Amino acid sequence: MFSRRLAGLICASAVGLLSLTGCSDNPTGPDSSSGAVKLFVCESDFQSGLLEWTSISNPSISSSNLSIYSDAGVTSYGGFLYVIEKFGADNIIKFDPSKSDQSGVAYQTHLGDNWNPQDIEFVSDTKAYISNMNEPKITIFNPSTHTVISHIDISSYTFVPDSNSSPYANDLQIVGSDLYVLLQRRNGYNPGAPSLILKINTATEAVVDTIPLQFKNGYGMAYADGALYVSNPGSSYSTGDGAIEKVVLSTKAVSTVINETTLGGNPNQIIHKSGSHFYVQNYIAWKDCKIVEIDASTGAVVATLPGVIDAFGGICYDDVEGNLYVGECDVTEMGIRVFKDNVQIGPTISSENSLPPTGMVIVR
Repeated sequence: MFSRRLAGLICASAVGLLSLTGCSDNPTGPDSSSGAVKLFVCESDFQSGLLEWTSISNPSISSSNLSIYSDAGVTSYGGFLYVIEKFGADNIIKFDPSKSDQSGVAYQTHLGDNWNPQDIEFVSDTKAYISNMNEPKITIFNPSTHTVISHIDISSYTFVPDSNSSPYANDLQIVGSDLYVLLQRRNGYNPGAPSLILKINTATEAVVDTIPLQFKNGYGMAYADGALYVSNPGSSYSTGDGAIEKVVLSTKAVSTVINETTLGGNPNQIIHKSGSHFYVQNYIAWKDCKIVEIDASTGAVVATLPGVIDAFGGICYDDVEGNLYVGECDVTEMGIRVFKDNVQIGPTISSENSLPPTGMVIVR
């Protein structure tokens, strides 16, 4: 069982990005006093991994970097950076972004052999949740003391338990006092049952509800105006069996926002832009991955970002500056493209040490 990124290589799909939704961190933490805002880029050539960074006000990759596991994702909370080292490493790294080398690593905590952690969602400085793709548990974690508090058993939601070790928990989203967990419910590397969302009460740590979706292989969630928008690529070998679905949390009503026929590809990472507009990582074929802006209220593609060849490296939207960062993996243009109002500003950002990007996050 591989992580989403490595499984994507086998399936010739773009299921590799952590779908850690949201990119701007809150303006507190060790680096906030200096006013420096950094974009951190997680990179991999599937043999080695690298964490690089740049100032968003003066985009140029720093000469400093940090070696990380070859299959990893990145997010942030409280002014700190968190790296999720996935299948085969199974660690959480906390990094102080005011530092520029190994000295910035506050800790590297191992969760469990081959658990394949995918996402981490924070309630506070002392409580977070971690989804594990290969272990049928949601881990309750203290990010301050880097200790595991307990686990929530989700094994009962496994599709064909004789063949699968877990329900393949993927993306996480906290809304109010509830944690929403997206389960892929795959059958091995293939779609199995339709995606399922678990609703967990963060006070009692109990699963209090489930929301079945219509499409399969849930990749990511974005929250806006009382609803979750969920990307379901189905089989990445074909276009036509997946869609983006809307879940109204107050009623559990599920509807199709836009299907793959309209998208012209498989929806993977989804990020809220503003109002009813979202950015979607749209996988079409191997080495052909576009970024589209959709209007969820009309179910239409309103723009395809120009010049993007292979956005396998994911997307990050800065809702403060209104810039979209795109991880370009094409060998001739590899690096980070920056878009303002869907027009690229400046050249693609990379360094002589850069590897293909796999994920990004902004820390303020």
